[in-house]
Amino acid sequence: MTLINGSKLMPLLLMGIGNPILTDDSVGIKIARGIKARMPDLDIVETMETGAGIMDVIAGYERLVIIDSIKTGKEAAGFLYRLQLSDAGLLSNLSCAHGVDIISAIRLGRTFGCEMPKMITIYAVEIEDNTTFGESCTLAVTERIPSIIDEILKDLY
Repeated sequence: MTLINGSKLMPLLLMGIGNPILTDDSVGIKIARGIKARMPDLDIVETMETGAGIMDVIAGYERLVIIDSIKTGKEAAGFLYRLQLSDAGLLSNLSCAHGVDIISAIRLGRTFGCEMPKMITIYAVEIEDNTTFGESCTLAVTERIPSIIDEILKDLY
């Protein structure tokens, strides 16, 4: 661990992003819950926030893993993208667009001197439907959730 101003940086935060009542938009939260069930000691946050509101949550972590939905229409529903902050073109398609995007929030945090994560990975799941009210994902996305959890855990460790 690294000491910053006398405090330890925490190693890893996993953040599941989505709206739990908008069908496939909830996939990030569902995957985060599945990972939490298998790794109960891992720091995991579920949120609908993606902009400036996440700065306080992610500050102090060395590594951040974000799981969200994305709708590009380029891949089949359930396809898993593994992105970095440098993939700005694809990041603009993340399904949660709440004013300030993730990249801007992290840059803003760094500008204000917050200890933002140095390593940031974004897993984005291609979705079909993020406009219909419902607590379940579409079948194509639901069927992929267990294997996506396995893929992310394999990458983490």
